Parts: sequence; structure tokens; C-alpha cells
Amino acid sequence: MQRSVQGSADELLAAELSRGNAADLLPDDDLKRNELTPILIIAFSLIGLCAIAYVAWSRGMFSLPEHVADSAINFEEIGFATRPAYPKNEELTALLEDSGKANRPLKVHARMLYDCQAAYARIQDSLNPLPDPDTLQHDLDLTAAVSKQLLADYEEFETTTVPKGRSLSADTVSMLRTQYASRAGELMAILQVGYVGLENPEHPAFLLTDTLPQLFGRFGFIDATAYTDQWQHIREFRRQLELDVQYATMIDDLQAWYSTLAGLHEEVDKVIRNLGEVSSNRGRLNPAAVKLIVLLDDYATKIEGLNTDFEEHVEELEKTESDTVNELIANFRALALEDHMYCFGEIYRRYAEDRFAELEQYDRLARHYEYAEQWWPRKKPDYQGIFTTYENRWKQNWMQ
Repeated sequence: MQRSVQGSADELLAAELSRGNAADLLPDDDLKRNELTPILIIAFSLIGLCAIAYVAWSRGMFSLPEHVADSAINFEEIGFATRPAYPKNEELTALLEDSGKANRPLKVHARMLYDCQAAYARIQDSLNPLPDPDTLQHDLDLTAAVSKQLLADYEEFETTTVPKGRSLSADTVSMLRTQYASRAGELMAILQVGYVGLENPEHPAFLLTDTLPQLFGRFGFIDATAYTDQWQHIREFRRQLELDVQYATMIDDLQAWYSTLAGLHEEVDKVIRNLGEVSSNRGRLNPAAVKLIVLLDDYATKIEGLNTDFEEHVEELEKTESDTVNELIANFRALALEDHMYCFGEIYRRYAEDRFAELEQYDRLARHYEYAEQWWPRKKPDYQGIFTTYENRWKQNWMQ
């Protein structure tokens, strides 16, 4: 009978459980045990999983993801395809890793400076070699966007952070100003490539060359004149490139004149090196010395003819501010003068060693002197010095 009653009770309980009435029929203790069982199972499972994960991590089977510091710049938002890699910067890294409270207000500026350094480095890599015009325009867009945030950050640094941070380290503040100046230098390097590389340099990024020195000059902690001077140099560099294109024919012509003279110089130099020892014995020149005198007299005569023709040609050329044109003219004149004076001096030096001085080349020394006096009047004292020195030496050697 007891088993029958117990069986009926169990059947009733099962039926009620299936209808959701278990809470009404179960005793309180049984009800609590049934509520805790799933929780305990889940808890023990999580503990087991954590233990397994710890063992796997400690054995190097997997590694936890490294923490990546938040950026001050949203690189993707301003047009970067991916977040750029950060160059080595020990000073900014040390400040960002500093756990002290004293320089905490400076960390946001350090983050911005480090982000800008990474951005500028990525852009500079893109500019070498010079990309196509569309890519160059895009790189300048990125430069403008990054620089806008950099300059705004610097203004906040000087107007808010530093004045309010009475306990800030003066050395750290100075270090950050140096970092701002470094970023400005990186910015100017990018703008130089863009200004020279674009066919029509009218990108808004170039306006930063005015904004940058104005902002630095406003606070007076970073030398602003250096950036103004640098930009003027960049503009002049581009102007010279344009003049080179404009006067390309003239440049080729002048280069040919210079190459002709330089070719003669190389030929004479080669012959001199192969002459052997040049000497004299008791007032008589050896054959190598005689050949040298003949060679140098001939070369001086050729220089005079070529120089005269060149100067007449230059007189007919259009005057220009092209540095390339003017340097080619100056280079020709310098080489002609240098080699002519060398020939004059070496012939006179051998003359002083020649007791009988019977070579006809000595007679032409006066003509070489007169040519120099006409075409290089500022060098007249030098030619006079050579003349006086070796004439006196010849007299001392052979008229005693």
C-alpha cells in the first residue's frame, strides 16, 4: 500500500512539473537545491575553462592581444588606409609610459606629437619615389589634415596646458617644444616635395607655410624665421627649375662650350702625366721639360682663342636669372683663367731653370701676359708676381 501511494505521489509530481506547478508541490529545501544546481554546474565549468586557458597561456600555446594605445588622430577618418607604424621616439615613449601624475596633462600632447610623427613618416615614404599627381594630391590632403590638428594642439599646449600646469617639469615642456619643432621640419620636407613635384602648386596645404611661422612667432618659444627662410628657398628652387626648362637650349649650348674646354684640359693633363720626370741639369732642360713647355704654350694659345670666342658668344645671349646658365658661364671662365695662369707660371718656372733660354715659347710669354691683362684685369697682380719672381730667379741663377 505504501509503495502504491508513493508511486501515485511521484506520478502526480511529474505531471505537475510538466505543467509548471513544481514550485507548489516541492518542499522548500528541494526547490532551492534544484535552483542552485544549474548555477553550480555553470560556475564549475567556467572555473575549469579558466584553468585550462591559464595552463595553455603559461606554456606559450597562445598569447593575449597587446594593448594598443588610443590615437589622438583618427587616421581612417582623415583618409589613411591603415594606422601608420610609429617611428622610434624614446622621449615621447618615456613620457607616455610615465605613470606619475605630475606630467599627466602633457601626455595628450605627447600622443598627438607621436601620431603626427607616424603620419608624416608614412606620407614621406609615399613621396619617395615621386608618385603620380593624384597620389601626390592625396598625400598633401593628408598632410593638411594632420597638420591642422598638430597646430591646434600646439596652440592649446601654449595657451592652456602650460599656463595652468604649475607643477609641470620645465625639461619636459622644453622637450615637447623641441618635438613640435621637429614635426614642423617634417611638415616642411613634405611640402617641399609637393611644391616642386606638382605642375601647378596651388594646394591648400601650402598655406601652412604662412600659418606655421605665424603660430610659432606668436608664442616665441620656437624660432619661426627658420621656416620662413626655408620656404623662400623652396620657392626659389622651383623657380630655378622652371627657368631651366625655359632656357634648356641655352643651357645645352653653354654646356657644350664648357665640355670643349674641359676636354682639352683632360687631354693636356693626360700628356703631362705620361711625360716622365721633368728636370734640368746645369742650366739645360731635359727632353721632358722641353716637351712640357711646348705643350703648355700650345694649350695657353688654344685657351685664349676659345675664351675670346666664348665671351663674344655670351655677349649675344639673353640675360637671365637662371642659376644654371650663370653657373655654366662662371665655370667656363674659372677653368679658362685657372689653366691659362697655370700654363704661364709653369713655362716661366722652366724658363728660370734654362740658362740659355732659347726656346721660342719664351718669346710668347709677353703675349700671354697681355691677353690676361685684357681679359682678366683683376688677376693682373698675380701675373705680375709670376713674371717678377721668375725673371729675378733667372738673373740670380745665370748672370752672376
